[in-house]
Amino acid sequence: MKKVASLMLLITLLFIVTACNGNGDGGKDPIDRKQEQSTGGSRPTVKGVKNVDVVNTHGRIFEGLDNMHTFYENVLNGVLSDLRIVHYTIEGDPIVTDLKYDGEAMKVINDSTRDKFGSGEIETTKCSGLIEEVTHTNTTYFAVDCSDGHSGMLEILAIDYNVEQEDFFELALKYGNGLENEINTKTQVATRAPNSKETVTTSDFQLSSEVKQEVYKQLVMANYLGDIELVNNCHSNQFEEYDLQVYINGGEREFHWSSCDESPAGVKFTKIAEYIIAQSEMKE
Repeated sequence: MKKVASLMLLITLLFIVTACNGNGDGGKDPIDRKQEQSTGGSRPTVKGVKNVDVVNTHGRIFEGLDNMHTFYENVLNGVLSDLRIVHYTIEGDPIVTDLKYDGEAMKVINDSTRDKFGSGEIETTKCSGLIEEVTHTNTTYFAVDCSDGHSGMLEILAIDYNVEQEDFFELALKYGNGLENEINTKTQVATRAPNSKETVTTSDFQLSSEVKQEVYKQLVMANYLGDIELVNNCHSNQFEEYDLQVYINGGEREFHWSSCDESPAGVKFTKIAEYIIAQSEMKE
């Protein structure tokens, strides 16, 4: 029953992202703002809210995490900057958090006026800055020295990637000019073709729990549950081809791309593939 519930949650999350993200201007009038310092990354699209930098859908699907980290670095370096985060409620309503840093202090503005079941208020808290807390299972950003909040701290964004909380997580990676190599933790078989006439197969193959944890972290950071566009038509043998299948609880996601893909998503997925390959070679 737990696996069925996890699968239903995954389907629900994907449905909410599709339903809530769009180009329309429905709902309440969007809050306009001028950005002092661009975070430099692409911006997610949220229906009814302008200038969104980061989207958090129930702590499972994240868009714009690069923008969050860039804003954090701007605060560390005293660069005037602001950031807009949208947190979706379980009902699919957006709660907007604006961070405004003036080089010395930061304002945290929480707008719940679009939340049908919330307070419907706009609350402003003054803080001195921002910290990033990173562990092997989560990354959390806190505003510190705040006029409100527990011990003067406000949680801004929590990114959880603890693979042990999932019922099932395995992967199958094919790679090479013709996808002739494969690392499959689901079937526990690794196949490597060092040349066109030779194939080496390893049975009872498995990656360590530490490696799986790191892979899962990188997948979450790459927004693997979101809408991702990857390039797989390089038309050249100079580039590696990759096909990655992720088996998560009762569902699966498949990604196909080439090493020529230099988009932010392509770079992240190539890094994931190279990490898996390097770790598998250490097992041989």
